Amino acid sequence: MDKTVPWTSMDLIHAILLMIASMGLIIGLLSFVTLQDMAFGLDEVKSHDSFMPTTFIVLNGLILLIVWYFTLRKYNSCLAVLGLRNPVLPQSYIKFGMPQSFLTLIGLPALVLLVSILFMALYTLVVASAGWEVFEPSIVDDKLIGYGNIRLANIIIIGLWGPFAEELFFRGFLLPGLVNKLGKLVGILIVSLLFALAHLSLASFLPIFVIGILLASLYLLTRSIWPGLVVHSFQNSIVILMSFTY
Repeated sequence: MDKTVPWTSMDLIHAILLMIASMGLIIGLLSFVTLQDMAFGLDEVKSHDSFMPTTFIVLNGLILLIVWYFTLRKYNSCLAVLGLRNPVLPQSYIKFGMPQSFLTLIGLPALVLLVSILFMALYTLVVASAGWEVFEPSIVDDKLIGYGNIRLANIIIIGLWGPFAEELFFRGFLLPGLVNKLGKLVGILIVSLLFALAHLSLASFLPIFVIGILLASLYLLTRSIWPGLVVHSFQNSIVILMSFTY
């Protein structure tokens, strides 16, 4: 891992606490609006149509602001240290004359995406067969994504804006700092655990944790957030498509 990462363990702790506070603020706002809807007998989904995309834009914006402060603002770091650079591969991974751009942005992301989908399918089959309903991942209700322009905004947020903020925070910022302090294995496990916890879903905790491990490994292999962003965006887009079809 790049030894030029300047942020400290305390920076990582402060950043995580700020992210938790930001999530708490957004959850509090959503809860407040829901209580208002219940008090006045309003249609919850319709009243949230314009509010939900705004809150997620703000949340992901706050996450990016946290990363900016602890890297570019505090240490005047370059963007490359955050993984905002062209992905590269060790020479031993380049086979049959394939260009690096193909392997890093298409080949490896496709492989990681396939593994994550297969794991999710196996996980869902196992918990369904065992009758563990509390652990069964649920399909997102397409009503929550809204309609018309609101739906388009939510698709962009879920498919692009959210994954970019999360990849930059978890893989571009947290992971290099943790790896430099604790080593690759412990760093991958901690950042993947935090990634899973941040999604606030008991049913999807294990699949998201495994996906986090795959994304962290992909980052360490390519030194870039872009391959992971490709995987993350496709995963979220698949979830959106499934909500339309079920």
